[in-house]
Amino acid sequence: MKLGMAPSTATPTTTTGLAYLLHPLVLLHVSDAHTRTTVAGSSSAPGAGAVGSAPGASGIGSSRVFGLLLGSGTSRIISLENAVEIKLAKESGNASAAMAFDVPFMKQKIELMKKVFPKLDVVGWYATGSEPSKDDMALHRCITEVAESPVFLLMDVDDARNKTRSGAATAALPVKLFETEVHASDGAAHFVPASVELESSEAERVAVDEVSRVALSASTANGADGAAGAPSSSDQLQSHLHTVRSATSMLQDNVEQLLAFVRGVQQRQGPLEPKDHKALRDIAAMLRQLPASAAASNTGDEFVRDAEDVALVAQLTALTTGVARLVDVGAKS
Repeated sequence: MKLGMAPSTATPTTTTGLAYLLHPLVLLHVSDAHTRTTVAGSSSAPGAGAVGSAPGASGIGSSRVFGLLLGSGTSRIISLENAVEIKLAKESGNASAAMAFDVPFMKQKIELMKKVFPKLDVVGWYATGSEPSKDDMALHRCITEVAESPVFLLMDVDDARNKTRSGAATAALPVKLFETEVHASDGAAHFVPASVELESSEAERVAVDEVSRVALSASTANGADGAAGAPSSSDQLQSHLHTVRSATSMLQDNVEQLLAFVRGVQQRQGPLEPKDHKALRDIAAMLRQLPASAAASNTGDEFVRDAEDVALVAQLTALTTGVARLVDVGAKS
């Protein structure tokens, strides 16, 4: 899916021809890092810092977060699959020194990361902000020590927050991806925008859907004064049942489509087409992966036993509640 990018003032566009695939886990990580840094900054003393954060110029009291982008790919397609936070370091005794990453700390994080994700490599870095700056180029040079031709992912959290508060609907994510090119005019490297597509696996789609449902439940649990409250157990149960119902309905629709296809093949006269053979082999392979089930009559008996067990548990709960109330009445009398 093509990712709607926030507009950028950086020109021209890149000419490397590389394709970048951005996974939702990266966006969730950057958003989570920014949220934790913001909360920690608002509850700590002035001047207190957080790992991977630095004072930002995008807004009063805002902080920037930084981290490494992890991914894999071929010679022409780069997949951005995960991220990890890193921290800044300044030259001792020189408060005006340009920002730079803590390289020993960064290399240690990479070493630990490779033990957990041996197939992922450092493909770039991320930060929060509206547009790249000179400090970002200095930080980008630090990343070249651990990655070849890294990319730079920039998330405009202030723009996203303002649009959320104003209720403005937009299909574009507040994310920009940059490569670097050396211009012949000045011989210096410059950030140039790169195109990126949003890619997600089935597991990632389920995780993003669950996160959005929990966030929605938490927002509906806010009081009238706007204070955030934890979602109640009934809201969580309702969200869970809604998810189960949606998954069951989707499964039923898919099974009905497969059943209609098989019936159509059975009713068709003459030899089957090659595509029919392939589809039937795929259906047979899927059926072989299902666990062996008993006969339909036995399944019905199992359902009846499960219903009886549920009714028995409900009856025992009611009896226990009644006995507890009787004990309370006896103690008061």
